[in-house]
Amino acid sequence: MITVALCGLLALSPVIREAVPPGAQRGKSVKVVLKGDGLTPTSKLISDIPGSITRLTGTEYSFLVELKPDAAVGLYPIRLVNEDGLSNLVLFSVGSLPESSEVADTAVEPKGKRDGAGETRETAMSLKWPLTVNGSLDGPDVDYYALDIRTPQKLVIEVDARRAGSALDPAFEVEDAQGKVIAKADDSAGCGVDTRLEVNFARPGRYFIRLHDSKYSIQDVGFYRLKVGQWQFADTVFPLGAPRGASASLTLAGGNLAAPRATNVAMPADKPVALVQVEGSASLPLAVVSTEGSVDSAAAPGAALQSSLWVNGRLEKPGAVHDYKLAVEPGQSWLVELAGRAAGPSLADPFVTIYGPGRKKLATRNEVSSAALALPFVVPAGVSEVTVSIEELLGRGGDQYHYRMRASKAAADFVASVATPFINLPAGGTVVIPVAIQRRGYDGPILVSVVNPPPGVKVAGGHIPSEAAAQSFNNDNAGFRGARGAITLTAPADLAPQTGELKLVAVAETPQGRLVRELSGPAMSVAVRGLRQGSVNANWLGYRLPFSTAKPLPVSVATVSPLVRMAQGFEIPLVYRIQRRAGAPAALRVVSSQPSAVGNLRIGGAEPGKSPDSGSMSLQSNFATPLGTFDLLVLADVTLDGKTVTIPGPAIEIDVVPGFHVYPVARDLPARAGASFTVSGELLREPTFEGGIVRLAMQELPEGVVCVGTELAADVRAFSLSCQVAATVKPGSYPVLLTSSAPEVGRKAKADYKGPETALTLKVGN
Repeated sequence: MITVALCGLLALSPVIREAVPPGAQRGKSVKVVLKGDGLTPTSKLISDIPGSITRLTGTEYSFLVELKPDAAVGLYPIRLVNEDGLSNLVLFSVGSLPESSEVADTAVEPKGKRDGAGETRETAMSLKWPLTVNGSLDGPDVDYYALDIRTPQKLVIEVDARRAGSALDPAFEVEDAQGKVIAKADDSAGCGVDTRLEVNFARPGRYFIRLHDSKYSIQDVGFYRLKVGQWQFADTVFPLGAPRGASASLTLAGGNLAAPRATNVAMPADKPVALVQVEGSASLPLAVVSTEGSVDSAAAPGAALQSSLWVNGRLEKPGAVHDYKLAVEPGQSWLVELAGRAAGPSLADPFVTIYGPGRKKLATRNEVSSAALALPFVVPAGVSEVTVSIEELLGRGGDQYHYRMRASKAAADFVASVATPFINLPAGGTVVIPVAIQRRGYDGPILVSVVNPPPGVKVAGGHIPSEAAAQSFNNDNAGFRGARGAITLTAPADLAPQTGELKLVAVAETPQGRLVRELSGPAMSVAVRGLRQGSVNANWLGYRLPFSTAKPLPVSVATVSPLVRMAQGFEIPLVYRIQRRAGAPAALRVVSSQPSAVGNLRIGGAEPGKSPDSGSMSLQSNFATPLGTFDLLVLADVTLDGKTVTIPGPAIEIDVVPGFHVYPVARDLPARAGASFTVSGELLREPTFEGGIVRLAMQELPEGVVCVGTELAADVRAFSLSCQVAATVKPGSYPVLLTSSAPEVGRKAKADYKGPETALTLKVGN
């Protein structure tokens, strides 16, 4: 079975919980039944399954799949779309072995079991290989299968689960008739957390496969596909990456291959990976990264690195250290990117160290949580060459310990992704697009936007504040922390029905220039229960963000001010309205949410107004609240169709600014020794600034220069400071500061409000 957990924010979208069966043998026909919620008769199937698909009539949502005889072994997406929008995506497996549906009648099925597997050795299902068995596990369940071996032979036993969209982490043991374990497998090479093993059955007899979750954990999605037979497979491919759109020469190795096999693959230009496998293999294919940028195929340990070219390496033995030379110049900014198992079928957890002359360590970083790492560094003074050193975190090595690495002359960077697999946009309503940022040394603000919104759709939000705005004083991992944000799309009531794919980009303005990064989506998201467990995704599909329009919801949320400008240190009200169609329920509650972490910014609880469909909340800041633009969401919980649904309003963009701004007439102040001069200009107060007088003063004046400060009453804008230059002051240019402060800023303040400082230049002539 293929199942998926229901996300509360998508509670009214069509949901596929099961596809029965979850796969089929190529060249065969099979009836596939989709089970779930909201699968209306008008639902349209979206899939690229290699074969013909015919919708069947009846009370259940089913279709006939006739697979092509030459269909490639692999995983293919299935989803539905109807008037409520897109459904979640599930994966359909196309295999080369007979499916268990053809042999299920031989199973002894205990009460309550649906997959034919036995819960004990006595009730074990007897397998006649080659075949694929579709099964499921629930928490501590154990499934037994029996193998009657008549002549000594080798059999491949493989379990597809996590790779196919299940939350299961499969493991198995092979036992003989006396219960002795003769083989076991868990987290096999080339399979991720799935498992595969070629078992040598040296003696005839009855054997048992004991299949279970490796942690015996309870998962909402616990299906598996057990494959048994004889075929060849590789568990590694080298190199791990090749240029997009190019023809690549790859080598498959490991597994049960007697020798490595070379193959040529056309790398896709529009997908993040190419899929490769041994010809005739029943195993799922291996992924090779489709690289943006060229590859330096000649680089080897000890060689000189070329800037921006990818290098593929293999830590061929335990303890191996690969050193590369890199020509640099003092003051340059560089970025080293490195990935092992994060890039594909590799067992390596590599780390990189940058050494200067005399093997002096300049920077180092480990690959974290199987995610590719990036190490920015600045070349110190007096250094013209550094060594880029690659090692395995635990000192391991061998044929399966590959890595790919690139050194680029670039400033600090970041990567961005969409944190939802798809969205449905109701006519006249709003939808939230969550985004995730992984910083790679860049710690400034980022703006995420939608490049191709549907006509008439309003986009709001997308502000990712600087890392400093979170005011986290833990310096561990500084510059590499993750950040989150959100964009909202709000559709007009007459939005035309449509489906498509949205393109999002993240932009950062840096001293070295503009950084623009396109966002990709996870394609699917299946939760995995347990500590430090991520969700199951299908990034290899290369989706951006699929979207569909949906019918209007009976409730929507509106805010009076989509753009709010507030003075730092003060408080403003935010007014909202709940718009309901006739007969629609009132909101259960209204809450606020900050997509990004912002220190010293607090939202007071929602206060209902005279009508249950309106109210306000207070946005509160203090003098330590960081300046900048942040986003706020107003969310209403409503009961629709018996479910509690969270309905968002358009993002409110909040610009926290100084309480007042000082604008001098000129930034260059001409003066003469022994004479006087004035500093004049205007002071503009923010409408939300509650302070009274504002004091202005000149600071960091050279010796012999004196300026008299001034105070401006609340209704005064123009200012003028009188200054005197002593006759002893030498001619020249002197940097000085025009400072401002406000001692009367309300009852909450216990100290003067310090306004902006303005840099000026005092130019003393003869």
